[in-house]
Formats: sequence, C-alpha cells, structure tokens
Amino acid sequence: TGSKVGIIYRDANFNDAFEGLYCLHSSNHGSTFAKTTVTTENTTNVTDYIFEDDRMIVLHGYSTYYYGLNTGRVFVSVSWNNGQSFTSHKVSVSYTDNYGVQERCLTMHDSRYVPKLSADGSNIHVIFAGHNQSGVWTVLYARSDDNGHSFHEAVDINKGYIGNIQSGQEGLVSKNGHVYMSYLSTGAKIFLVRSSDAGVSLSNPSDLLLSNTHYITQAWWPQLKTDPSDDSGRTVYLGAGALMTRKSVDGGNSFSGT
Repeated sequence: TGSKVGIIYRDANFNDAFEGLYCLHSSNHGSTFAKTTVTTENTTNVTDYIFEDDRMIVLHGYSTYYYGLNTGRVFVSVSWNNGQSFTSHKVSVSYTDNYGVQERCLTMHDSRYVPKLSADGSNIHVIFAGHNQSGVWTVLYARSDDNGHSFHEAVDINKGYIGNIQSGQEGLVSKNGHVYMSYLSTGAKIFLVRSSDAGVSLSNPSDLLLSNTHYITQAWWPQLKTDPSDDSGRTVYLGAGALMTRKSVDGGNSFSGT
C-alpha cells in the first residue's frame, strides 16, 4: 500500500514445530524491513490478510487431527500501526460434550482461494467453518464494529438449513454496510446469506441455483465480488467453477445473468 510493504509468515523448525507468526514490514518500498511478532498463539496456517492504510488484519488458525479434527481454533490479529505491533482475538467458539469443552473450528481453503476476511471502514468481517456452541458442524461468522479492538461472538449463519457443508469454500465480501456470504453444500448447491446493516442482522440462507432461476443448478468454488464502480455496495457478482457469473444490483435480493 503506497510505499509500504507487509509480509506475514509462519516460522517453524525442521520438524514443523511452531516457532512464531511474524510480520516483515517496510516503509520504503521494500528496501529494508523490520520484523515484529504477530502472535505467540500456536498457528498452523495463515488463511487471509488485508493491508490498507495503516491497518493490517490477519486471519490465522491452529488445528490438530486425530481421527478427524481434534482441536481447531481461529484467530484474527490486527495492527493499527503498519505492523509495528498486533493485538490478537480468538473468534472461534467452543461447546461442551461428555468429554469436556471442545474447540473444533477451522479456517482453510478448499483447493482455491476464497476471501474469508473483509474490512469495510471500522467493520471487520470473518467467515469460517466449525462446530457451533451446540456442537453442530456449520458455517460461522464473526464481526468487529470497532476496527478490530474487539469481536462479537461468532454466530451460525446456516442455522441448520443444510446438513452437509463443504468446508473451505465459504467466503465473504463487504462494502458500505452490505455483507455478502456464500457457502457450499456437499451436493454442490450455493447458498447466500446477506446483511445491509454491517452484519448486525442476517438474512436466512437462500439457494442461488434453483431450477426456476437458473439453468445451472450445481456448481463448485463459489466466489463473490462487489462492484468497484458502485459505491452503494448493492451490486455484487457471483462466480463459480461452472464458468458461470451472476449479478445482483439490489443487495443480493435477486440475481440475473448466465
């Protein structure tokens, strides 16, 4: 951004044991860099990253597997001074079963990159997969309305609407208070959840590929994009792996196109 460069990376030893999540930041077009620690929380992957003006936002996670996902935590780390220092927040949730308190959330990409982090003024939006507070695997959404100083508790945007979710293909975009979130079923059905008040209230999930609205009824790797020429944020595009694009000009209420 301008003359500033920021690089986020995970450091590990020869055995892949975590040694730190770091930021290299430069204010002179990358001629020289300084190094700071993003977080001391154990991190296995960095999923998304935004650097604009003086603010850096990093979405990262920690996961271990033993006969499936054993432990999974999701974090957002924010810097307001070009990476000179960071504050970290755990945005994933937990639930209790017969074995105690469990943390099983996950931030990842399924083969292709999909934006899972979005910033719109002082609002920061995050989407990820995981078990909700009742222990149900779903799609979760967390937001900050104070520039990343704190985050509201993550909420379940699927609300039991579908039972088989393709983890890693959830994504979101935002602009001027409009938030658009997409996710996929294992049956290749794309669902949209939207908000027009910066995530305070959310719509119910809607199937974007119904047979009475589009001739393509199944697709993979959905991705959303707001229109850079529409400052209102009401124009949004949907692309998917079937070489398909659709457009909404009414805040996601309806879509048209091929």
